Amino acid sequence: HLQLIYELTFHVVTNTSVDKRTMKKHLQGQFLQRLTLLFGSPDGREPQYVKIILHAIYGRFMALRKAIRKHLCNYCYKYIYESIQDKETWQGLPEILEIFCSIFQGLNVPVKADYRLLIKNVIIPLHKTFHLDEFHDQLVACCTQFAMKDIQSVPVILGGILKVDFQ
Repeated sequence: HLQLIYELTFHVVTNTSVDKRTMKKHLQGQFLQRLTLLFGSPDGREPQYVKIILHAIYGRFMALRKAIRKHLCNYCYKYIYESIQDKETWQGLPEILEIFCSIFQGLNVPVKADYRLLIKNVIIPLHKTFHLDEFHDQLVACCTQFAMKDIQSVPVILGGILKVDFQ
């Protein structure tokens, strides 16, 4: 029944005949926060479904984009600063990084300061966490995608990875 619930949610979110204002009202706040927390599900299917639904919401509701990024960042912060080495707390990070990679791919140049802060405060610190091997490919893709959009960020990215300040 899990698959049915997520597919139904996806179809409701992407249904263009549903009033956008009404939909936005129901999606913002607790719904987005709780949906983001489902990335941590021990059921491996859930993070994929959550990724697809959040990506659809991000694409359709521009007014919710900042809130979605905030919830994704908070999920990452929790992992970066509260994870325990022997626990499997990395679930959902590969999918979140795939969302960030997609977001970075669609950025307009010049890149806004918010995104530079996201790289510096969220993406770079993930290089120093436990279980890096579980999401390393997605992390590299994020950094590469961002560097392609903002060449000025390359010293920050490399410095963060190498623990050196190039500025």
